[in-house]
Amino acid sequence: MDPLVLVIVGVFLLIALFLGGYILLGHLNQGKIEDIEELIGRGRFRDAMSRLEAILEKDERNPKVNFLLGTVHEKMGGYQTAILQYRRILKFGRWRDDVTELQVRNHLAECLRHAGNHTEAKNEYLILTKLDPQNYAHFYEAARLFQKGKVFPNALKFYKQAVALNSRHFGSWSGLGRTYFGMNAYSDAREALSKAAELDPGDRENLYYLGQAHRFLGEHVKALENFEKSERDESLRTRSILARGLVFIDQGSYAQAMTELERGLAWAEAGSDIWMQFHYLIAASAERLKDVGTAIEHWEVIQRHDAKYRDVASKLRQYAEFRTNDQIKELLIANRMQFETIARSIAENMGLRINGSKLHSDVAITLICSDNQSSQKMRVQNTVVRIYREMSSVNENQIREFHDLMKSENAAKGVFMTVGEFAPSAVEYAANRPIDLMDGAAMVPIIQGALH
Repeated sequence: MDPLVLVIVGVFLLIALFLGGYILLGHLNQGKIEDIEELIGRGRFRDAMSRLEAILEKDERNPKVNFLLGTVHEKMGGYQTAILQYRRILKFGRWRDDVTELQVRNHLAECLRHAGNHTEAKNEYLILTKLDPQNYAHFYEAARLFQKGKVFPNALKFYKQAVALNSRHFGSWSGLGRTYFGMNAYSDAREALSKAAELDPGDRENLYYLGQAHRFLGEHVKALENFEKSERDESLRTRSILARGLVFIDQGSYAQAMTELERGLAWAEAGSDIWMQFHYLIAASAERLKDVGTAIEHWEVIQRHDAKYRDVASKLRQYAEFRTNDQIKELLIANRMQFETIARSIAENMGLRINGSKLHSDVAITLICSDNQSSQKMRVQNTVVRIYREMSSVNENQIREFHDLMKSENAAKGVFMTVGEFAPSAVEYAANRPIDLMDGAAMVPIIQGALH
């Protein structure tokens, strides 16, 4: 036989032998892979891992084996290792029907999210929105990560695309509502959160945010209803009770607020931030009810845990006289009628004759007075006296308004008294005007003289 023919025949035999071996190896590997998938399905991850690694020693770029190994690490919580595995597959770029780029990027994005690498996870979801633009889930996940980073305009954009693709997806509607809420767009938040509540009436967290939207819109009854429902979730209980207390404060129902906040305080962990908030709001409500003793008790509890908490130290300084001076205490806790009686006694003790008075709610009173000797003169000189029993600082605008009142009453002098203090701008405004300012310390001897 011709030697050339023998060479050709030999080459063909070698090719056939190679192809046959490759096909046989493929069938064997396929059988092995099916066995490995069964192990994974049964939760025998370490057995599956050792077999996959053994195959990769001979075929390191096998996309199916690399993908399964990434899946095993992912299921075992080894997200960083799984991330490396999925990125390796993306680098190879050897796609087939059972291992697609879409599939790999989905797993990669999930692992990045679980690992706390939200920026890269978000980038993967953005790629997925391009690869699979009809799948609402990619837009939803991207929106969640934008929302978590407080990039609300982008979150809004992707949530809207998610609900456009799937109008029945609860998470997208709820996320959209919370994003609107984060942007202070309370009407839009209420609409989206209400839609979510229709899809899943039992989701307590959604109801909590719906209650918040109603609260900020002044819809107090609906807010209370939603907070009552969200409170049934133990993880939301203290937040929901706190929110109910705030609704009652918004309504000016301070007694109800105190009852609700005291109930919430019993559930709160001592020393926690929400525990401090309960004490602070109870004190604020008690102060508005002129129950200064209760307010001081709660401020003192707060101060023992955090001496710099909000304005607690300032409040305790302001009310220092309350704890040592019975006359100041009497002024602060007096009802409206008693307050007016005390105010009149103060003015009369200053040598003034009272010609008229006006109560401003129960926190201030204005007295239009004249000197007891002014009737002997040709012209009556009026003096306007205002007594303010709120501990909040008196600002410049309040002094300006008081000065305008003096002008309208043809008053030559004004006296503004407060149990609290004056803002520096208020003091500066009154400095070159006929207005005497008396803070809490200056009021003590005056009240004592009037009530002795």
